[in-house]
Amino acid sequence: MKCDETKLIDYYYNELDEDAMALVEKHLAVCQGCREYLFKLSSLLDKVRAEGKMPLSSTDIKGYLEKVYEKAETKSIVGWIAPFPRFVYTGLVAILLIFFVAGGVYIYRHNEDKQIFQHYEVVQNLDLLEDMELIQDLEDIEAAQSKNI
Repeated sequence: MKCDETKLIDYYYNELDEDAMALVEKHLAVCQGCREYLFKLSSLLDKVRAEGKMPLSSTDIKGYLEKVYEKAETKSIVGWIAPFPRFVYTGLVAILLIFFVAGGVYIYRHNEDKQIFQHYEVVQNLDLLEDMELIQDLEDIEAAQSKNI
């Protein structure tokens, strides 16, 4: 059956407008699958409505809740390693992440200090390099003048 089952559920509960109700009734007259589905649905929902809620004793609820809490406490991501709660693994991952980020920041700053020190030496020697370039330029000018004479 490729029909829209939600319309049949709404039809059962009378939640459709008049036009939609008429369309569903026309469709039910033609479609055997939808009629069978509506019959099964209505019989099931009528039984549920007739029986109402099932009474549960407090011992049943306590036993169920104890099992749920027990599973929630020992639920682990990697159960074969150790049955720790999930928050333990999450905390370990967070601590490792903080450790690696702090290590990366430390290494970056340490390398940055080295680079600044290396550049400082170059700046100190820059005056010497400028003087050497000036001497070289003077020698080139004197050589050019001696050739022209």
